[in-house]
Amino acid sequence: RRVHGGSNCATQMSRAEARREYHTRFKRAINDFHTIRGIVESSVSSDSYLGILPPELIDHAVSVGYSPRHTQLIDEIFLAKSVQTKEPRFSVCARKRPCTQSEEEYDCAASVKQHKLVVHDGVMHRNGRTTYMIHKSFEFDRVFDEHATNDEVFQHTALQMLERAKHGHSGTMLMFGQTGTGKTYTTFGMQQRLSQNLFSNGEAEVEVVCFEMMGTRCFDLLCDRKPVTLLQGSDGCVHARGVMEHKVNSAEQLLSLFDEANQHRAVRAMERNHQSSRSHAITQITLANGARVTLVDLAGSERRLDTLNYSGSDHYESADINSALMTLKQCFHAFSCGAARIPFRAHPLTQLLRHCFEEQNHRTILLTTFSANSSDVDHSLNTIHHVMLMRPVLNGQTNVNVTVECLKTEEEQLEDMRFAQWDPMRIRDFLRKFESGQFESIASAGLDGKQLLRLSKSRLALMCEGDEEGTSRLFDAIREEVRRVDMLVEAKRERISRLIRNRSFGVDFNLAMDF
Repeated sequence: RRVHGGSNCATQMSRAEARREYHTRFKRAINDFHTIRGIVESSVSSDSYLGILPPELIDHAVSVGYSPRHTQLIDEIFLAKSVQTKEPRFSVCARKRPCTQSEEEYDCAASVKQHKLVVHDGVMHRNGRTTYMIHKSFEFDRVFDEHATNDEVFQHTALQMLERAKHGHSGTMLMFGQTGTGKTYTTFGMQQRLSQNLFSNGEAEVEVVCFEMMGTRCFDLLCDRKPVTLLQGSDGCVHARGVMEHKVNSAEQLLSLFDEANQHRAVRAMERNHQSSRSHAITQITLANGARVTLVDLAGSERRLDTLNYSGSDHYESADINSALMTLKQCFHAFSCGAARIPFRAHPLTQLLRHCFEEQNHRTILLTTFSANSSDVDHSLNTIHHVMLMRPVLNGQTNVNVTVECLKTEEEQLEDMRFAQWDPMRIRDFLRKFESGQFESIASAGLDGKQLLRLSKSRLALMCEGDEEGTSRLFDAIREEVRRVDMLVEAKRERISRLIRNRSFGVDFNLAMDF
């Protein structure tokens, strides 16, 4: 619903620049979100004194303390009921990657309860002055925040799939998301815990295969990357022919195979990740009863902005990855909508995953990983929107947006003031810092910036008790401060003007309300 202009790269870059320019406003808006969240959580707790207050009073307090629009956060996000289906054949989960120390931006995502994810999208009006924070809420079957361990993720995803497999029902878990968000890390964590649980619960022997898919080519990760052929069997499903099956009877042996497979995985240094997986890695574990547990570590998607320096082969590789992911999205969308025809034949990856769509007792879990850093918010939102399209039953009324205007912070108001607009308090601070406050007594007259600039050197000398040398230094320092402040104000205005000229980032308020 945005009005676009220019290339997608310019759009991403200008939106990122706008977030950096107004980061203090957006950080304050996110802090307000968490403060109101704390108030609401305390109001529904019997252990808090806020629990005795009626909901109408809480709404009124938030409306007065913040704005009437902030009360929408209470009604539409914090207290809104989650709509969940019971044991779906296809479920979607989200895992938030914690921000690293090298990421200096702010955190733009928060999990609310166990099934709701809120992404904070800071946008700027095309007038270059008004800013809004759009709190975008999404429903998942499960949300894992940045503090969630691999043990917690395993307990609510792969462990349930394993328990079903012990009763003869196969399952598949897919890791989906942008590069550098922890898909491979999560996959290896699931492999480790599957190994421990398989043999600790009485499983005598399992068969394991590990191979990767790069476009239409496949390679055995447990046999020196030997080429593997995808062929359709008599059952109508596509199988990897020529891949070596390994019989395993201990957790240590299984972990050793997983380590070997991960070492042979095709990785390359890319813009966003120095160890980016450039293939789809498939791990299949077949139990004695014939049921199969499959882990799929999908290649990571990338922003167009991050591919500007790619070679022709790099672009071809990225295009093939995006083609596979798009086909996967279309297949799961058709599956969730109950379509009569699912287009899994459009790509070898979805042909290999045909059982996810056709076996009635097959359980599929898609875990999307994302970065909450403000510089990645556009890519993260794009990833989440794709996941929402895969599982439309969770979409609709359960996903809501609340738009709140971000006002200028006190620091911004000071930054936008020229010297002539300074009040007496700020003039006193300036004089206190000049030559250890030697002329701070001038501030006792209550002069503001405009009045101080009108003083001639002779009048200023009288106020400095006849100290001509000191008066000359102070007079020059005032003019130098005027030039410094003017340069800062003009530089900021130029940055804003440059953003306005690139209209692709701009959002009209009425449109922003519909995000």
